[in-house]
Amino acid sequence: MGWFGPRAQLDYALRLAGADRDEEGRLLVSGTIALGIGGEEIAVADDARFYCDGRPRSIPALLNATSYGLRDVMVIAADPPEATRV
Repeated sequence: MGWFGPRAQLDYALRLAGADRDEEGRLLVSGTIALGIGGEEIAVADDARFYCDGRPRSIPALLNATSYGLRDVMVIAADPPEATRV
């Protein structure tokens, strides 16, 4: 299941987990991640992944274990992009 909560929690959890970054220092993620109204909240679907040493890891599992927010939510989105850099 997914996760919904403050964007700052996502950024913090990915840094804490040692998520891979691209050449410009942006975090490498894939799957469905959507900003809420105002850009302060974020919805992370079950398919969202980050990468550590090139291996995919579940973003919702990380957030459900380490961050406050709404846990185990179902996120419905249409045609998610292949990969996103944040």
